[in-house]
Parts: sequence; structure tokens; C-alpha cells
Amino acid sequence: MSGAGTVFEAIDWQGRFDAAIAARRERSARRAEARAESAEARRRGLQQRRALKLAVADRIARTDEIDAYRAAAAARRARKAAPRRAGLSMRREGPRRGAPGSAGGA
Repeated sequence: MSGAGTVFEAIDWQGRFDAAIAARRERSARRAEARAESAEARRRGLQQRRALKLAVADRIARTDEIDAYRAAAAARRARKAAPRRAGLSMRREGPRRGAPGSAGGA
């Protein structure tokens, strides 16, 4: 059998090469697209993270301001109330009239 019935077809090397190049470009384009999507998602995530950090810092700053205001108000109230607490009120000192043990009591 000296190959009388065997038919060889020529291999289209250029067609195979072109198909391989096209497939490679397709894979490369898909990877580039995935990288771009990932970069965009990362950028958005970093923006959200930064916004959250700034919001927390702003809330802490506002809370500190409120606490400082309340502390100052409490200090003002304490200064106003200090003479009364020290016994310097305008009321008469000494025992009440009619209290047990006083001169006017029974």
C-alpha cells in the first residue's frame, strides 16, 4: 500500500497563525477590561473609604466641640452657683425661728 488512497491536505499555516493571534488579542482585551473594572472598583472603594474616614473625623470633631461647649457651660453654671454653695447667700444665717433649740422655739 503505497499511499494510493491517502490524500494529504495542505495545512494552512498562515490561517492558524492568524487565528492564534486573534485569540491572543481577544484574551488580552478581556484581561485589560477586567483590570480596568478592578481598578475602577478599587478607586471607588478607596473613595468611599476616604469619605467614611472624613465623616467619622467630622463627627468626632463635632462631638468634641459639643463636649467643649457643654463643659464651658457647666463651668459657667458652676461659677454662677459658687457663691451660694460657699454659704454666701443673701439669706439670714443662723437657726430658724421656731426651730427646736432656738430662742423663739418651744
